[in-house]
Amino acid sequence: MRESSDQRMALESGDIDIAEGVLIDQIPALEKNTNVAVRKYPSQLVEYVYLNNQKPNLNNKLFRQALNYAVDYKGIIDHVLQGRAFR
Repeated sequence: MRESSDQRMALESGDIDIAEGVLIDQIPALEKNTNVAVRKYPSQLVEYVYLNNQKPNLNNKLFRQALNYAVDYKGIIDHVLQGRAFR
């Protein structure tokens, strides 16, 4: 059973006892269910953005640093990852 919403429903109905890889958007519903215990453990999941530094502009270190400063890491953590990450 790979679909996250299917796993959530199966947990809530008691059809399964453990689910891994439940998507972030399913966790709040599980946390509200008193019959389900949600356990969170540190993960080594890392997200990357690869840049081809052989291309014009991207071969400029200062340009790449500017891109880094332009990324709203806090916004990504707060809104996309719903506060379940850190930088």
